[in-house]
This record gives sequence, structure tokens and C-alpha cells, in this order.
Amino acid sequence: GGIIFADFADPRTPKIEKLHADGLLPEGMFLCVTDTRGSHSELTSEFAAIRQEMEQVAAASEALLGQVEENAFWMALPVLRSCCGDRAVLRAIHYFEENARTLAQRDALYAKQFPVFAGLVKQSGRASFALCQNVYCTADVRHQGLSIALALSQSILQAVRRMADAGGGFAGTFQAYVPGQLLERYHTAIEQVFGQGSCYVLRLREQGAVRVI
Repeated sequence: GGIIFADFADPRTPKIEKLHADGLLPEGMFLCVTDTRGSHSELTSEFAAIRQEMEQVAAASEALLGQVEENAFWMALPVLRSCCGDRAVLRAIHYFEENARTLAQRDALYAKQFPVFAGLVKQSGRASFALCQNVYCTADVRHQGLSIALALSQSILQAVRRMADAGGGFAGTFQAYVPGQLLERYHTAIEQVFGQGSCYVLRLREQGAVRVI
């Protein structure tokens, strides 16, 4: 229940840390989770490719990617591009950046600095597009539900400094942090695109999220 921070540096004994939900979201801020109605059933190879490509970069460095010094990685960039390809290298860059962002997000939540947390989540969503490239499937470019959800959310929430969004996983769900004054407009717009019942408005609590709408 609630929110956890998980460190999988040692996957056999991951470190699990509970973040207490009280006060994590400012008063009047809601977490909206949208089901874009995309299926993961045909995407096994897409998910597998992310791990395989990152492991190629790690193998070229003769270590697990989590054990590779980031400065050494950047120094080896020409060789890595040649032996692993550019997408694998971009995904490895995402790995380094996302790990750093996750630690910063945890620290921001502990410090009750939601605007900092929100900005980091927004960066994560953009990095999913540019680096990890896991927002849509290149074999089926006609269907890009997460891309549409990102674009629509940015259009509605772009004037709000504390807006944050994130998408990933080629299909499925998308999250956005929406201030109360824009909640009705956001909820209506999302469900016009993805269908009635697609947008879940949540409040966070110790036992887990509770649906508001």
C-alpha cells in the first residue's frame, strides 16, 4: 500500500523504502491516470529490446550497466556507437539519467518540494520519447496513444508550472498531476479522446490510491 521507493541494484535483495503519502501532493493537486486503451499483448519483443540493447552496452564495458562509471561511458561513446548502435547508446544514456532523476524525486518528496518532483517527472516523460524511445512502437506508427495523451496533457496544462507528466511502455497507462482548477477540463478532454471511464482521478493515501472520479 501507499508509495514505495525501490532500489534494485541487487535484484536478489532489493531495498524497499516506504514513502509516507501524507502531504506528498499539495492541497488541490490530483493524480490522473489514463488508460489509453492500448494493448501490451504484441509488445514483448519491444520490451525485450530495451533490456537487450542496454546489456549490449554493458557487455562492451565488461560490467553491468549499473557498475559502469558514467564518465567512462561518455569517453567510450564512439566505440559504443559503432559496436552497439545509436539506439542502444541512447537507452543507456536514459538509464544513467533516469537513475539520477529517481533519487532526486525521492529527495524532493521527502523535502515536500512538489514543484521540483513534478519537474523531474516531466523530464522523465520527455526522456522516454527522446532517449529510451518506449512511448510508441516503431512497427505500428498508426497507433500512438501515449504520444497523444502526452500532447493533449501538455496543451491543457502547459501554463501550469507544477504540471508533470510521464508516459512509457509503448502502450497502456499515462499519468499526469493536475491542479484542481483544471481538473474538470482535463478529465473531460481526456475522456473525449480515449473514451468514458478512461481517466482515473486519484488521491494518494497510506493504504494506496483512492479514486475520486
